[in-house]
Amino acid sequence: LKFLTSNTTLSGTEQGLSVDTDVAIAKEGDETANLSVDGQIRADSLTVNGQIEANIIKLSTPESLADQDQGLPRLEVQGIAPQNITRVSVGEENSTIISSDTLHLGDTIIVDSSVSRLVTKKEINTEGETEYTISPPFEGDSLPEETEFAYQPPTAIFKDDQEEEQLILTAKGTVIIGSFNTQPEDEPIIPDAKLYVNGKVFAEEVQTEMVTTANIRQISSIELKNNITELSTEEAERLLQGLKPVKYSYKSDRESKLRAGFISEEVPDLVASSDKNAISPVDIVAILTKVVQDQQETAISLINLIEQQQRDIVRLKEQVSALGRKSRRNNFPFG
Repeated sequence: LKFLTSNTTLSGTEQGLSVDTDVAIAKEGDETANLSVDGQIRADSLTVNGQIEANIIKLSTPESLADQDQGLPRLEVQGIAPQNITRVSVGEENSTIISSDTLHLGDTIIVDSSVSRLVTKKEINTEGETEYTISPPFEGDSLPEETEFAYQPPTAIFKDDQEEEQLILTAKGTVIIGSFNTQPEDEPIIPDAKLYVNGKVFAEEVQTEMVTTANIRQISSIELKNNITELSTEEAERLLQGLKPVKYSYKSDRESKLRAGFISEEVPDLVASSDKNAISPVDIVAILTKVVQDQQETAISLINLIEQQQRDIVRLKEQVSALGRKSRRNNFPFG
């Protein structure tokens, strides 16, 4: 080994090599790192209390441990405990904060042990201060100065070559895929969600327990929508006519299980993705809802009409009976 730093203390143990101070092997790197390696690190077990820098880190389970079937995890990451924020001011609409501490995307903001909020955007405002967008925003008026703020850094962050966060595992266990800064400004993060994807998701099959606490829900708040207009009866009927239900099986399904559905290339544009590779079930439900509602209104109108006609028939029968009795009295006055 070639050590490039001075005052280095190394102590060997039965488990391996313990590094008590900053060490650079082969090439001096980040001075803040406890261990900097210009190349690869291979280890059966790697425990890091400080920082470590390397091009590639490979972990493998030794045969001796694998034979014993100890079930050791390949990668175990310990999160960081909540940290107090020294000074925080709440911005406009209670959706931004300005902190004297440095925060990062994916940090969990904790206020008086209430609902957790995430830092979703970081930018410099007109006054030169670093402003952080949080989601969901605070409710009601601005929080008082004595409110206790704390933040908890994410357990893990993975960035691309442009330093954009592409995968974040928050301290509360939420997995966020995709860059926060590319999302619409008004798009909320559901605080209790376990998976948030800023982009498209492809899955051959999605399964969920059909109970109230495990349903699949689509965000549909009016706060996220523009150009809201009522779907007309004519348009709904035309779209419904454009849906052609078919039976099929997926090519990747070895059991060739038959399913019912639609061909995305053949459905109306309103219910299909822009590339025509997928459909929106919720859009189809909206069309069916409109048609069923109109049919229900028509059925109710017909029922009311039939009931009115029945009442008219009863009244006419009563009138005919009355005329008949009157006619008999006139023909037989001494009856």
